Amino acid sequence: MTHDTLLRINGFDTAIARVESFKLGTIDHGILQFFVSLDFKGSGQGFGGYAMDAPNPNRKENFTRIGSVFGTECILRLLRCFNVEDISEIKGKPCLALYKIPYEPYQSKIVGIAPLPCDKGDPFIIEECADFCKLLKTESNKGGVQK
Repeated sequence: MTHDTLLRINGFDTAIARVESFKLGTIDHGILQFFVSLDFKGSGQGFGGYAMDAPNPNRKENFTRIGSVFGTECILRLLRCFNVEDISEIKGKPCLALYKIPYEPYQSKIVGIAPLPCDKGDPFIIEECADFCKLLKTESNKGGVQK
């Protein structure tokens, strides 16, 4: 996919998009994931597809899944990114698709999304979300985070 206009903002190549749809559900073996489909005026690309849950360590004989901090944090960051209280409200909203520099047509994946500079909201960068959740896990193992 190519974009007519790329802006470089806060260390990312960005492209203006509109949320075409949002899906939250399970895929292969019951793995919970989210997927945001973005429209770039004629072309499209998705953000998401990350496992938002984890294997249940107590049920090794039957493959089951349990919720995770990462999954909850992803949903919270999506809500904050679009400044909404209900995830169904993101459909049709404009946003910036974030790419690592340099953007390469047909090869670059979206690493985050952000509100337009004129809109309220916080950027959602998947790597930062994962790092935050790892830090929470490390701190809780040390007794630094209240349960």
